[in-house]
Amino acid sequence: METNGSDFGNLLKHWMNLRDINDADLARLVFGTMIDERGYEVAKNRQLIGRYKVGKVIPKPSTQKAILLALGLSKEEFYQLVPNGKADCTPNGKSSEYFRSISKIYISDGPQEGTKAIEVSAVLDEPAARQIMSILLSGEAEQ
Repeated sequence: METNGSDFGNLLKHWMNLRDINDADLARLVFGTMIDERGYEVAKNRQLIGRYKVGKVIPKPSTQKAILLALGLSKEEFYQLVPNGKADCTPNGKSSEYFRSISKIYISDGPQEGTKAIEVSAVLDEPAARQIMSILLSGEAEQ
């Protein structure tokens, strides 16, 4: 799939927001760290992440691969938000139809024995969302 800089940037911003990762943290994962002139350990090339996000620069394929690895995404997952072959969607201000394919569920052991911690990222129709909220608020699922 061909994308321009702003296409990649919009998707990168979206996934970074979903993963709750900032520019410096992503740069650290992708490029590593260095000691700056003040003696502090900082992310290498951290300014590049901002340039990618605004579409000024498109990362080379090896860097794109490293970014996807750092975000825990395959190329297909990264581009799954693309409506009609165009990546002009952003998390804010666009119709939810662009985001129907987002569906990630993470389940881990809860704080107490017999419980699970669940993190869900999905866009659902209102009845499904209300049903899930009802289950979460009651603490029990229907059998």
